Amino acid sequence: VLYNDSVIQSIMDTAVNTLHADGVIYFSDHAEQVTAHPGHNADQFNFTMVRIPMWIYLSDHYRQGQLSLAERLQQRENTPFTNDMIYDTLLGIMGIKASHYDPSADLSGTAYDKKASDLTTMYGTIPITQDPRLFSAA
Repeated sequence: VLYNDSVIQSIMDTAVNTLHADGVIYFSDHAEQVTAHPGHNADQFNFTMVRIPMWIYLSDHYRQGQLSLAERLQQRENTPFTNDMIYDTLLGIMGIKASHYDPSADLSGTAYDKKASDLTTMYGTIPITQDPRLFSAA
């Protein structure tokens, strides 16, 4: 974890201070069940394997120019999201129009309409609402 933190710190330092990037998005490709076996053996699925960190950094300059979008992202900080929607969210944040863009899957957009009951993991086979840590007695 310490090594990962130093890599992320280096990336952010370069992005912000050298490249003057308007935004950086980070998410892990997968999680692990690091304290027990099977690690990341998908045949022995556990929700710990798919709970991944994600964050979005937006520069002050970007926020000033895209205030509504930045506020929507902030308000949706705890909104259910799966990383298969990152394509649409990236297009929305960057203001890129594409024929395969799905506005309902763009976390930054006004048309985002995904609810936890719409979202799945493990190649679309397991509803995220089955995750007891996130949806216990809700």
